[in-house]
Amino acid sequence: MEGSVMGEVLLRYRIMPEDVEMDVDELKDEVRKVVEGAGGKLASAEKIPWAFGIEALRIEVIVPDAGGVLDKLEEGLKGIKGVGSVELESLTRLL
Repeated sequence: MEGSVMGEVLLRYRIMPEDVEMDVDELKDEVRKVVEGAGGKLASAEKIPWAFGIEALRIEVIVPDAGGVLDKLEEGLKGIKGVGSVELESLTRLL
């Protein structure tokens, strides 16, 4: 039943900037736009230390459990100017 909503999913992503000098706080507004455009809700966004002084943005997103939503979200996040990589850390089905 592709496209039908079965519930919601909580996704946790780590977003790495493409430049070490970039302030990841600047990405939050663009991330929120992409998440909402994919039909999701940004539950949290926090700056986390990564390695050698590099900071990443960890986000938690709630999206409908429907076909194509995850792909649309990931493509949108990867397309944000200044994003170097996007990694899905966890996926949890919400009851």
